[in-house]
Amino acid sequence: MRNALPTGDRVSEKSTRCSDKCPFYDIRETQIHFFAECPWTTRLWRQSTLSGCFEARRSDDCLEWAKRVMTAVDGGTFEEWCSLLWTLWKERNAQLFNGQKMPEEEIVT
Repeated sequence: MRNALPTGDRVSEKSTRCSDKCPFYDIRETQIHFFAECPWTTRLWRQSTLSGCFEARRSDDCLEWAKRVMTAVDGGTFEEWCSLLWTLWKERNAQLFNGQKMPEEEIVT
């Protein structure tokens, strides 16, 4: 969460052959965009049992967003939140590197 994930914005800084665009929408991909603002991920958050936990404020970076979520939820909910974060990241990579896209209903179940 300390801006270490290889999102489009970070990878494109290191290589001109890489796009800074989100694999789901033609928007610059940052960590906060991918996990909390991307229309694809926000749809999935809303379909999950964690629908109230994902919303980022305009001023949030990913670390601030994560801290706010951690203080707002109980332990079990936090584990679910972490699990969905990991699932979203794996699905992003499957789409980006392998062209595979799992149905949204299967991602949040």
